[in-house]
Amino acid sequence: MAFILDFLSSRIDGFLAASILDSESSLPLITENHGKFDLDIFTAMSAKFLRMQNEIVNLLAAEKVEGIQVSSLEHYHIIHPLKEYPTLFLYIILEKKLANLGMVYITIKEFEEKYNFI
Repeated sequence: MAFILDFLSSRIDGFLAASILDSESSLPLITENHGKFDLDIFTAMSAKFLRMQNEIVNLLAAEKVEGIQVSSLEHYHIIHPLKEYPTLFLYIILEKKLANLGMVYITIKEFEEKYNFI
């Protein structure tokens, strides 16, 4: 199943790591890591963050969370719930100086369509 993430790593400039996770258990189903990231820690915290964000949205009776983007000095962290499977989400780490966020989001949409996540 790791070939699924190859779709992203081969098309996104600045790709460093990615996981598909179950937000309820915080367990990664698939990971690909080109950097020195402890994806277990990053993804577990991202699952908690996404659950909290969804709770806030539910309290405000607002729309569903489409995604979360966090910027650090050197990286972008993207948390993207998979539309067809509400408990699964995609977590991607990108090198900020190489990534084009517009193209990243287009590629994520193509990824969801190709692997029937939407």
